[in-house]
Amino acid sequence: MNKYSTSAEELMELERESYRRNVTRDIEWMKKIHAKNALLFNPGSEVKNAHEFFSERLKSVSTEVVSENAPKFSWEPTYSEVSSSNDMGWVHGVITIEYPDGHKEFGKYVSVWIREDDEWKVTAEIRNSDS
Repeated sequence: MNKYSTSAEELMELERESYRRNVTRDIEWMKKIHAKNALLFNPGSEVKNAHEFFSERLKSVSTEVVSENAPKFSWEPTYSEVSSSNDMGWVHGVITIEYPDGHKEFGKYVSVWIREDDEWKVTAEIRNSDS
């Protein structure tokens, strides 16, 4: 196995860890895993700077009450690739949003990763809905 396939596997595991950290509401870690100028492209929303977004979330997370009626958001990476220079990669995967009434919505995502300070960091998250 060459170092590039190892890096692709590392990106897949970073995506899975991002999901686990999101579930536990570890917003500080989520902010840290994004590059300095990372952008978020969410359906129905304007483009957002990731660090600004997570900084705002950090302000509200301590007082935020998660309702049992809130939709459950999950994602799973399905494929990744890394550039031959091993300084950029991408992961794509599937998104599921499950509502309390059992209704589910599905989508897809792409995360673009770069090497920043010798660590993998998300530089762009692009999501869309299948509906």
